[in-house]
Formats: sequence, structure tokens, C-alpha cells
Amino acid sequence: MLRIAFSFKSGRFVYHPDVHHYRTTSVRIETTRTLPTNVDGELVDQTLVVFTLARESLKVVAPHAPTAAN
Repeated sequence: MLRIAFSFKSGRFVYHPDVHHYRTTSVRIETTRTLPTNVDGELVDQTLVVFTLARESLKVVAPHAPTAAN
């Protein structure tokens, strides 16, 4: 179990042979029985759920020069 948790934390799970990658603007997740939906570590909904791309919904403001101490 710890190995699985570490693979999620480190991001290595994306290289697992059972992990598939798709590009889409929306995805519908439907299950036989109702299951909780986890988004960014938070339980936010339950299945059936539809995720849709919200264009230009994230605005980032960052300084031109780095502000962190070297």
C-alpha cells in the first residue's frame, strides 16, 4: 500500500502500464454503483459525473523576476 501511495505522491503512477492518457475537452464517468468522486484530494461529488474543459478559466499572475531567496 505504501508503494502505491508513494507512486501517486511522486507522480510515477503515470508510467504504470495500466494507466492510459487521453486528450479531450470533456469526460463522463459512469459506474454501475454510485462511487465518490475525488478531485485534487477532495471528495466533491459522486458518480455519474461529467468533467468539462473551461477555457481561459485559470488566470496566473507572476512577477517577471524570481522573488525566492537563492
